[in-house]
Amino acid sequence: MKALEWLMLQLAGAALLVLSAWLWHADKVGDAYKAGQAAAVAAGNAQHAADLAAARKTETGLRLLLATKDELSHNKEILYAENLSAAQRRVVSGADRLRCPGVGSVSNAATAPAGPAAGGLAPDGPGAAIVPEVAGDILSLAADTGRVLRKYQRVVERYEACRALNNGAGLALED
Repeated sequence: MKALEWLMLQLAGAALLVLSAWLWHADKVGDAYKAGQAAAVAAGNAQHAADLAAARKTETGLRLLLATKDELSHNKEILYAENLSAAQRRVVSGADRLRCPGVGSVSNAATAPAGPAAGGLAPDGPGAAIVPEVAGDILSLAADTGRVLRKYQRVVERYEACRALNNGAGLALED
C-alpha cells in the first residue's frame, strides 16, 4: 500500500506542478497581452492626435479661405445693390427707359427652323416704353434672380472645395 500512496502523492505533486505552471504561463500571457494592448492604444492615441492636428490645420485654412470669399461676395453684393438702386432711380425718374421689343425687332433666326443663327439678334427698335414703376420692379426681379444664381454658385464652390478636401486634393477655391 505504501507504493500506491507514494504513486498517488507523486501524481498529485505532478498535477500541482502542471497546474501552477499553467497558471504562471496564463499570468505571463495576460501581462504580455495587456502590455501589447496598452502600446497599441498609446500608438492609436498618438496617431489620432496627429490626424486631429492635421485636420484642424486644414479646417483653419479652409475657414480662412471661405471667410475671404464671403467678404469678397459681400462686397460684390453691396456694389450690386448700389448699382441696382441707381438704375432703379434712373428708370423711375425717366432718365433711362426699358422698352418692349418692337414688331420688327425679333430676329429671323429666332423663327428659323433649326441650324445656326446667321443674323444674330437685331437691335431693339422703337417699342413702347415700360411704365417706370414696372421697369423698376423688373430690374428688382432681375437682381433677385442674379442674387440667387450667385448664391447657388457659392454653394457649388463650397461643395467642390469640401469634396476636394475629402479626396485629398487640397484647398482649391477658384475666384
